[in-house]
Amino acid sequence: DWNLRFLSSDNAQIICYVKHVEGDAVVVTVNLDPHYAQAGHVFLDLELLGIGYDATYQAHDLLGGGRYLWTGPRAYVALEPGSAHVFVLGHHVRTEQDFEYFD
Repeated sequence: DWNLRFLSSDNAQIICYVKHVEGDAVVVTVNLDPHYAQAGHVFLDLELLGIGYDATYQAHDLLGGGRYLWTGPRAYVALEPGSAHVFVLGHHVRTEQDFEYFD
């Protein structure tokens, strides 16, 4: 696919790739080891994704439901045997001022 890019990882048992279309990005990390949990860092191409080098951005895991704040190109992932994360990256990070409060 023309907009699919494989990304680097510091663990050979973790494969990572990104699909990027007009400001939307999906990052997939997969544990290739069927027997052991694996962890490590993946290195995102922030220029490709339109994210500033020191910017904080949200990674929402569509499979596990977790939301993580990442800063910079290096992101930590931990995966159980044979599992994956499918992250949607968001540029807007919410703060407590973004929420409505009721008296």
